[in-house]
Amino acid sequence: MVRPKRLVGSILVGFALLPVARAEINRIDLINLSHMDIGFTDHPAVTREMQRSYIDVALDACAANPGYRWTTESLLAVTDWWQGASESRREQLVAAVERGQIAIAALPLNNAPTLDADEWVQMLQWLPQDLWNRLHPSFAIQDDVNGFPRAGAVQLLNHGIHRLFMGMNSDSGGPPFHRPTAFWWRMPDGRRLLVYLGDSYPMGYSYFHESDWRRGPVPRIAETYYRPPHAGDFFKTDEQSLRQAQKICLDRLRSLEADGYRYSTLVLPFTNQWRMDNDPPFPPLADFVVAWNRLGLKPELRLVTGAEALEKFEAEAGSSLPEYSGEWPDWWSNGEASAPREVSASRIAKAYLRASASPVFGSVDPQTAAMIEGIRKDLCLFDEHSWGGANSVALPDSADTVGQFIEKARLAYRSMALGEWLQAKLARNLLRDATPGVYVINSASLPYTGWVAIPTRAMRVEASGVDHYEPGLQPWSRPLSPADLSPENDPAVFSDNVPKQVAKFWVENLAPNSVGLLKGAAAVQETPELVKDSSGWPVSACWKSMG
Repeated sequence: MVRPKRLVGSILVGFALLPVARAEINRIDLINLSHMDIGFTDHPAVTREMQRSYIDVALDACAANPGYRWTTESLLAVTDWWQGASESRREQLVAAVERGQIAIAALPLNNAPTLDADEWVQMLQWLPQDLWNRLHPSFAIQDDVNGFPRAGAVQLLNHGIHRLFMGMNSDSGGPPFHRPTAFWWRMPDGRRLLVYLGDSYPMGYSYFHESDWRRGPVPRIAETYYRPPHAGDFFKTDEQSLRQAQKICLDRLRSLEADGYRYSTLVLPFTNQWRMDNDPPFPPLADFVVAWNRLGLKPELRLVTGAEALEKFEAEAGSSLPEYSGEWPDWWSNGEASAPREVSASRIAKAYLRASASPVFGSVDPQTAAMIEGIRKDLCLFDEHSWGGANSVALPDSADTVGQFIEKARLAYRSMALGEWLQAKLARNLLRDATPGVYVINSASLPYTGWVAIPTRAMRVEASGVDHYEPGLQPWSRPLSPADLSPENDPAVFSDNVPKQVAKFWVENLAPNSVGLLKGAAAVQETPELVKDSSGWPVSACWKSMG
């Protein structure tokens, strides 16, 4: 039986099942993974190399211990690894996936809320289709970020993915519901996505230990006075340690049940405790699980992949989950807010790519398609959630902080420059056989009415049909008088207010996805009628010919 429900303070609304009896947690499914920040712990180039190498570590661990399971959070790491792996090594990965020892999540990165529709399509086409079919992702992960766009949920469903694990970081914005919990997220078209709103990705450790193993600030991988953990540092397998871990675990589980967790299985992610982010697999976890179950301790532990955990959870609890609908905004927007120029450049680049897809340019050749895909992937990486080093607030001018931000900013500015160049190539190819003249291309899907501005220095002869001239920059010229300088030109090195530097043409109702030859209207000679306010300032001007 269902009843309508709206949660106060939540953007997710819809239907919720009436409460059912709480079930005692009798099994914990542990998921060992590495959370991917493209940056934060280390420079982005270093993090990508580390994440690539972790697939080799996981493959070797799976070969050494049939009970070990590993989940790859990021398709970016998979593509980086695949490009450099030998054919035999690639076949080992495919075999481990088919055996269920390794699972590949469906998204390349943990996203910020600024991806546009085209980027979301690209996010689910990160792998070539044949490789997607071989690795067959069946679920997605969004870690750290405390929201997930509905546009992303729709694209997951479009690609056959209907399970999402959320391991959000509650700093600067929490979950919409008390977690851990699960629900069905209904889309406007009626399709549903199973969401397991779990604990944050390192929290599996804290269910068995009283304090963190990590020491000090987040160490970089190059800081050799920190080391990754060894077997026996935590998740110890002697009986005394196991029974102490069970006591801690049972206390946590009773607290969850008292808070309303009502499912018999708890899904727990676990990342290595060296830095918690961008950390390698921890194969000794498999030995801990075996030793725990051998002693007959409760609840039962299973080391599983994310794919298996969510599949089993859906089978056990899917029919009793509440259902909600709506948008799920992310409040982790401080990265974008701290880089307005870079975000602006990224949006300009996205506009260039949208324009490049206009049918006015005809069919897209393979070379251009590859260029567009490369730019769009860079824009996706720019919209990834990592926006600074771990010490970027404490040490804003350090070499590490500046280096990480430059790498991030590069993605936006590089994309903007390549997108602009792509537009120029397409325009030149389109008009290479046209009659000489000045043309305007409307690459939008709606008619265009408005001004088109062209630098007069680009015209080798006096242009005809210009509607209006404006002053502007005259590069490499010294000002000859104060009139050559705008009020904002504090250095007064170059002239930026020289008359007739910009020619403006008026375009009237240019059809969508079309090309027009610029033709200016005759200049209006009549004097306008001015209306002024009590202080003598003009508030309107009207020419009789305006109607």
